[in-house]
Amino acid sequence: MNNLSSFLHERCNVLREASSSEGQQFILYLSTCALRTYENPALDVAVALSKSTNKPLIVHSFFDDRSLHATARRAVFVIESIRELETKYNEMGLHFTFQLIGCPNTSRAPAYLTLASRATHVVTDEPFVEPHLTTVRRLERIKSATLITVDTSLEIPARMISSSHVHRAYTYRNATTKEFQKRCRQPYPVSSLAGLPTLSSLIKANLPTRLFLDLTQHPSTRDLVQSCPALDHSVVPVDHTRGGMEAGKVRWSSFLRRGLKQYHKTRNNPLQHHQQGVSRISPYLNLGILSPFKVSRDACQTLSSSSSSSSTSSSSTSSSSTSIANNKFLEEFAVFRGQAYSFCYHNKQHRHSAKDALPTWAYRTLQKHSSDRRTALLSLQVLKTAQTGVPLWDICQKMLVETGELHNNLRMTWGKEVLNWCSGPEQAYQHLLYLNDHYALDGMSPPSIAGVLWCLGWSDSPKEERNIFGTVRFRSAKTNRYDLKALDKQWRVLKSGAVGGNNLFAAFRRGGGAGSGVKRKREHVGGGGGGGESVSVSASASVSEKTKKKKTGPTEGTCSSMMQKWLRQKDK
Repeated sequence: MNNLSSFLHERCNVLREASSSEGQQFILYLSTCALRTYENPALDVAVALSKSTNKPLIVHSFFDDRSLHATARRAVFVIESIRELETKYNEMGLHFTFQLIGCPNTSRAPAYLTLASRATHVVTDEPFVEPHLTTVRRLERIKSATLITVDTSLEIPARMISSSHVHRAYTYRNATTKEFQKRCRQPYPVSSLAGLPTLSSLIKANLPTRLFLDLTQHPSTRDLVQSCPALDHSVVPVDHTRGGMEAGKVRWSSFLRRGLKQYHKTRNNPLQHHQQGVSRISPYLNLGILSPFKVSRDACQTLSSSSSSSSTSSSSTSSSSTSIANNKFLEEFAVFRGQAYSFCYHNKQHRHSAKDALPTWAYRTLQKHSSDRRTALLSLQVLKTAQTGVPLWDICQKMLVETGELHNNLRMTWGKEVLNWCSGPEQAYQHLLYLNDHYALDGMSPPSIAGVLWCLGWSDSPKEERNIFGTVRFRSAKTNRYDLKALDKQWRVLKSGAVGGNNLFAAFRRGGGAGSGVKRKREHVGGGGGGGESVSVSASASVSEKTKKKKTGPTEGTCSSMMQKWLRQKDK
């Protein structure tokens, strides 16, 4: 560990030191929530250890069809990403193995535990959330290998943040802003693979190859997923968000070019969701498919470029607008996303109960009002099937179920409304966790979990007391703020081409719905919340402004003119 750079060393958390490495054969990097080969600190730590110990490196990843909220949707997205990992690692000359636990005619014995028992060091990604926390707990039982977790998710590692700074956005902001601004413009320190020890044929022969799956022998990811009986196949895969590093880079690059400058105007309009109104990169960030270092660096560089332009441009208004937009995105990315990860790091029981996760004042006020009269107590099944009778909420739930996405502004209205149908904070929290994590592509992640908690008072302050909500901020789905017909049409259009190739309809799917989804303006300032991205914890409820539309081709990005034409034809 002493030979690591300061950049890598500060990210490492040594959970257990092995008493002896005698007889151990290699270094294992278990890739769980950093499914990328570039700008990956955990991989770089494993490479450095391989060189310093003169032990070969094995990279392993897996998917378990019985893990928490294992659905066909999540499985396809993850395995598509791992398929690209396999190709890239092979090109890099690194030995990569993959296990699909639950694949027919194979053992369910976890290969990663067998590999870990034969390794001198096991390096894995800092887990933050389930199911990765369970994976690390199982690894801790193996005494023969040194176990190291590495923060691959944040510019400022969560272990460097005091637990007292993670409960409110302003305290996290004050503790981290200067350091983030210093780091975000720095290039990622690339590690060299030169001089890496090679894996001997003897070690290869002793690997548990019967547990591994060569994805090159299974060209259809969906057929492979279909063969896993334990998955929830009712949550179907989506085509509008493909797994893999290249897909993540394309989506981010497209938003960087087309959406970032108008982000401050478009982020709260749910009908701009598929028209570069928000980045839609959260599924890629949450599984480490897209590098967070690249995102912050690109956004900071764009901000710097905009600031330089403002000093020479004759149109100060346009330049100022660009600068504000970039700052808002970075605020959400650096503060609210960072706060969510750091909170989960310091509060590993966050899923256990609302009492464990919420601030004391929020839990007590919700518990106090748990006996308040409700119009109805609805079962999870009623919520899952969007049968509440509240039009906006049911549309939001259908969006989530059918497309795996829900605009963050809508997600908070959707989340808070559930309090009205539950017996108290514990039931509301468990229902929301299920609905969010089971269907959302960006579920099962710190920002997504923190967004759910915000609906129940987390990272907020007490407001005026009222029925059911107590002093937790109130927000209702029974509102006429949105054009419900347009919102309903949006998800149906996205779903209409859920399976298909790169044709015109695929471009429509990427473009999303058209038009403005807000019927009238209304101010609502969020306390301790955040922006309208799903990379953020929460959003203010302010509505979007009208923005100029630009013509684009059928690429990842806006296809609004073609979409509107198609919608008109569809309505005839």
